[in-house]
Amino acid sequence: MNPALIKQRDPHVRRPLGFTLVEMALVVGLIGLLAYLFLPLGNTLREEQQRKDARAKLEAIDAALIRFVMLNDRLPCPADGALPDTDTNYGFERNAGTVTGCVNGVENRGVVPWRTLGLPMDAAIDPWGNWVTYRPYVNGNRSLTGGGSMCSVPSNDNYDFSSSLESKKPMPQISTDKNWKDFLDKCTSAFPPNRRIGWTIDSVTSAATCTALVANPQATPHTTGAAYILISHGANRCGAYTPQGVYVNTCTGTAGMGVAEDINRNNNPPLTGNPTTPGQCYKDGPYQEKASAQPFDDIVLWRTVMQVAVEAKKLQ
Repeated sequence: MNPALIKQRDPHVRRPLGFTLVEMALVVGLIGLLAYLFLPLGNTLREEQQRKDARAKLEAIDAALIRFVMLNDRLPCPADGALPDTDTNYGFERNAGTVTGCVNGVENRGVVPWRTLGLPMDAAIDPWGNWVTYRPYVNGNRSLTGGGSMCSVPSNDNYDFSSSLESKKPMPQISTDKNWKDFLDKCTSAFPPNRRIGWTIDSVTSAATCTALVANPQATPHTTGAAYILISHGANRCGAYTPQGVYVNTCTGTAGMGVAEDINRNNNPPLTGNPTTPGQCYKDGPYQEKASAQPFDDIVLWRTVMQVAVEAKKLQ
């Protein structure tokens, strides 16, 4: 090759290094466009996975509650969600083993009693870092957390399924059956027509009315009310308690609680369950976006009284 044709490199001329401003602007613009397109999708997928994880946790708690009923013939009372982690009662059920069962003051702050159920602490905390709300049926002295049997209980009687069955034997017309297994063996679905047990649950989350009932103790047979309800308060955390005992009153990522979330909030007093009274039924319905007029992102799981008894018997 002719050396004269080779372009000599001038050692004093510096080649430009890096990107030009135009190139940098194009790269930044492309990154911004990709983020605009895919970040919302990523957030949606992440929240969907969190909701699936929350559902799985509720199902594990549900299984632990059924085992508890099988062993103790009652549901546990809730733990007190307002307690700090230094309290000796942290994670344990309150008012356990008494004739009257749970008390309303604890119900207002009720969370899963993970220690009583033999679960690790993390099992009772949802994917957003809050306690799972737990409410067994309590209505005055009538609940599923004291002693007794559902057979032969008159409609005007006070009865309670969460303390020992033996404690209720002296009550008039209470069956002498010793546990729910005997109840299932000797009772049928044709319960006394005036007895109503369990929470009322409605599927409409845009209003406080109780007109689309999915759990109804007023129906026949009268074991179709919910024995308990488990609630993860979702990504907006409305109405939950934290493991530090702090009530979440300010929702995350939304202007405020939807009407159904307000009903499901943890520190709401126990409901009467009267379907004719708006706001007296718990809510379990479809997910509503945070930007909607009535946001609802609670994840809810519940069992009817009969379902609890049947599942507990299967474990006998």
